[in-house]
Amino acid sequence: MPFSHAELHKASVQYCFERGQLVPMLAWKHIRADLAAGPRIARLYEAAPLIDDRALPAFRRLREEIAEQFEFLIRPTRQGGLGVSVTVQPEERYGSLAELTNDLSEERRLRIMGSAAMGHQHPFFKPEECDMFRALHEVFGHALAGAGLDRHGAEAAWLRHSLMFTPPLARRAMATETRGQACALLYGTPGAPPPEPKVMVLPARYAEPDYEAWR
Repeated sequence: MPFSHAELHKASVQYCFERGQLVPMLAWKHIRADLAAGPRIARLYEAAPLIDDRALPAFRRLREEIAEQFEFLIRPTRQGGLGVSVTVQPEERYGSLAELTNDLSEERRLRIMGSAAMGHQHPFFKPEECDMFRALHEVFGHALAGAGLDRHGAEAAWLRHSLMFTPPLARRAMATETRGQACALLYGTPGAPPPEPKVMVLPARYAEPDYEAWR
């Protein structure tokens, strides 16, 4: 059964409310990447070790919340979930955000390229956990923000999806997985290979959004 962007937004707001978190009213489509912070975040990410033991509590909490959110995403609607069918496949299915959101809204379906097919190895998460997080970020980040897949869309998706994670632990680890990796890719050392996933947390000013500043 099809469902609208408004229904998806309402479900996300309710999910946050049940966990004591509020969703600010922002013009998500008009969010712009912070071009001053981006290179700083990239340098911090590149300089961090593969695994910083101090970040492990945050990543453990993120693992728990990824499982909770994914269960909500795929749970049947008659049981209070979104009833989205998620398929992991060896190739990229969508050429644009419009294709993704259309499949999601018309078919309650999401098809993602698996982390194993992309050759990604995470130092903390299992491949299936990486796939779960990617599915969640496509839905509660990119689709909800309605922004593109460029640097501005990545920033908007991070901001929107971060609302669904509890601060400070899960939210800071989530920022590493999204904003940190994106900035390392966009603003990192020219000619360097794509940034590898890391278990680290960025300073709070880069990982805990000040939503009021975006109004």
